[in-house]
Amino acid sequence: QFGLQLQGMDNGLVVTDSLQGIERAWKNAQTPIWLPSAMCTSAKSIATSWDVTSDSLAAWLARALHATQLILVKSCVVDNSMGITELARQGIVDAGFCDMVRNATFAVHVVSKTDQDVVARLLDNESQM
Repeated sequence: QFGLQLQGMDNGLVVTDSLQGIERAWKNAQTPIWLPSAMCTSAKSIATSWDVTSDSLAAWLARALHATQLILVKSCVVDNSMGITELARQGIVDAGFCDMVRNATFAVHVVSKTDQDVVARLLDNESQM
């Protein structure tokens, strides 16, 4: 429901429930809003428990898209010196996130919502690659 609400805020946003839809949105210079239910319900690599939230789903999607980086923006203050295991132990990322990013081929960045400059820098570096 939240994804559908977001779409109503801007014509450049488009909801999708597939990898093909995400890629089509990018091709059309739109920003995809992923509705995960259709893809995740049948995915055996995603545990059906409260240990898996949007954090783990984002990592799962990053794998599926062969992403080069994953940026999680959290509402709390994030100590960037903490590793993923400590972030999970403190409840900053969900308990399933460590398993989902283990052996990932993409960089993982967990930042606070106040770290807009960090996010901008990470995105800018990505666009220059």
